[in-house]
Amino acid sequence: MRGARTTAGEPTLRAMADRHAVADSAVSHLPRSTLHDIMSGRRVPTLAQLRRFLQACDTPPADFPAWEAAWHRVTSPSTRPR
Repeated sequence: MRGARTTAGEPTLRAMADRHAVADSAVSHLPRSTLHDIMSGRRVPTLAQLRRFLQACDTPPADFPAWEAAWHRVTSPSTRPR
């Protein structure tokens, strides 16, 4: 995810949070605090958060399936530590 952010020119968390925010729509908003937690490794993003993160980084939609496949591998119960 750091690579996607770097490729996007290292936007600030505020810029990323605001980039695709839609008025009165919690669905498309990704708060700075959530972005910080994700980028610091404190939380694994949900699939929806990953998609919004990629949108905020202007990642081409054609690249989303590879990111989503990686997300599924990382969050799979068989790969989680016990």
